[in-house]
Amino acid sequence: MFVTRGKKSGHDESKGQGTFWRVTILESVTRLRVCRSIEKLEAQASLNAMRLLQERCVNTSPPPMSSDGGNGCEEAMLAVFGQVPPPKGRGRRPKNKAPGIDWKHLKIIKNHISETGQRAKPVRKVVFGDPKEVLPLLAKGTVKVERTHLTMRLSNARLTRKTLGYSKKLENHKLSAAWEDLFYNFANTVRTLKIELQKPGHDPQVKRFSPKWLHRSPAMAADLSDHVWSVKELLYTIPAHQHSSG
Repeated sequence: MFVTRGKKSGHDESKGQGTFWRVTILESVTRLRVCRSIEKLEAQASLNAMRLLQERCVNTSPPPMSSDGGNGCEEAMLAVFGQVPPPKGRGRRPKNKAPGIDWKHLKIIKNHISETGQRAKPVRKVVFGDPKEVLPLLAKGTVKVERTHLTMRLSNARLTRKTLGYSKKLENHKLSAAWEDLFYNFANTVRTLKIELQKPGHDPQVKRFSPKWLHRSPAMAADLSDHVWSVKELLYTIPAHQHSSG
């Protein structure tokens, strides 16, 4: 899934204030927020997010994606994962990058105005791949993306519209977004990710009934953690720094 989030216009535009785009790549099965980028332009934010995806997932081709917004997703996919096709022996040598035959990308076009001037239903457009394969795989479109938009606004006051909680500095806004994603991935449980335990029943040693459900965070669903983290654990854990050899 591919998320774009922009602020409302009408503010003074400069390098450090005004309208910014937040692009988040969401793994739809585990709800894990894989990477995030905040930039002045949507194209640059999409490109940075796609580069982070390639770096963290070590992929040679992009995973199946559904996106909303403009053309930032497909342009970033071509720039990062695309390959210049080999020459066919005749004519000019190709210079532009082309998508792979296994790519799958579905775009959800919203705010579409019909011929009568009314707002029509969202339109599904297959950008890359065979429609017979892409539509059944990505038929739900950006439903899970819209749900994570709501989670963002509820958990981060800086994203709430028409309030005084907006960020005054771009650096603080990026740090707030990083903390929000960290808490969401490791310390937040998603109701649809819970799994039923095999044999719930009474435990005589602790004198209570054993739990029936195992509530999981996106990191647990992605096998990145074996428990739900606390805020204290998040604050006391220092990421390991990789030193380059030589």
